[in-house]
Amino acid sequence: MVTPSSLAARRKPIWQCQKYVVSTTLTSSAAWSNSTIISSNVVEEIRKLKNQPGKDILSDGSSVLMHTLIENDLVDEFFLHVYPLALGGGKKLFPDGKYVRLKLIESAPLPTGVLFQHYELIR
Repeated sequence: MVTPSSLAARRKPIWQCQKYVVSTTLTSSAAWSNSTIISSNVVEEIRKLKNQPGKDILSDGSSVLMHTLIENDLVDEFFLHVYPLALGGGKKLFPDGKYVRLKLIESAPLPTGVLFQHYELIR
């Protein structure tokens, strides 16, 4: 069973991990150790990373990047935190017009009331 704590246990601290920052504005990754900037050919570069041996690739914080990855079939799993509030608007996780079939692997409430959900993409 995959839980937020078991995911954390499998991960190195972020400062020890190789990081890839997708950005068209950053010019240097010197401020953060083990970092590489991807500034062009994002789909091609992520495909290269996925074909390398190693662990998971995690993405955090960019709906634009996620739309690109989803549209180009580069996402295998989703680990979501669903917060108990309704905003009535905001950024979408999935791009308009993209049909994505998901299989629920796990769902667990957290002590904060947030719902942790793990989905696999059905291809």
